[in-house]
Amino acid sequence: MAEKLRRISVAVDERTNDLLKTLARRKNKTVSEIIRSAIGMYSEIENGAGISPEKTVEYLELLSSKDHVIVDIELWTAILDELTQKGSEEFWELVEKIGYEHGIQYKAMGMTRIDDILSHLEKENWFKVNTNNGSYTLVLFTRSEQRILKVFLQSMFKAIGLPVEIIEGFRKLIIVKKNCSTDALC
Repeated sequence: MAEKLRRISVAVDERTNDLLKTLARRKNKTVSEIIRSAIGMYSEIENGAGISPEKTVEYLELLSSKDHVIVDIELWTAILDELTQKGSEEFWELVEKIGYEHGIQYKAMGMTRIDDILSHLEKENWFKVNTNNGSYTLVLFTRSEQRILKVFLQSMFKAIGLPVEIIEGFRKLIIVKKNCSTDALC
């Protein structure tokens, strides 16, 4: 027995209407089928994966640029364990250089606040950020990430001109912005 369908009306702007027609033609489906599919997918993303549709779009943008990859956490840990133990001085200088280059890119994009930068890196799945009274705790996925992230972040913040102190914890890094008016180290 066929599923009973209910008719609803939805107001759309011209752009949305054009998108619907294009999708329907490309997929050889009706506009109603496209809308039902889109609502189902939106619901699945929102409820099933525990990731908002907006965050899904951010991930899609990161991956589609081909500047980022998805790596299994066990493989990532093995790579970092090896590099932390046996990484040459040249390797750590390269990590520092890459961090500096990222800092220059962020600065050129107008991204100069610690909050914004860490939020962007969190979207790239480097860590989870917890903010508390001007300090930032980066909860890492593996302890092996500490050294590479610390070197990268120190150099990145240096390029931006943000004086910070990075304190290592167990599977976390704590970033505290230095107060240059009272801190002799600035």
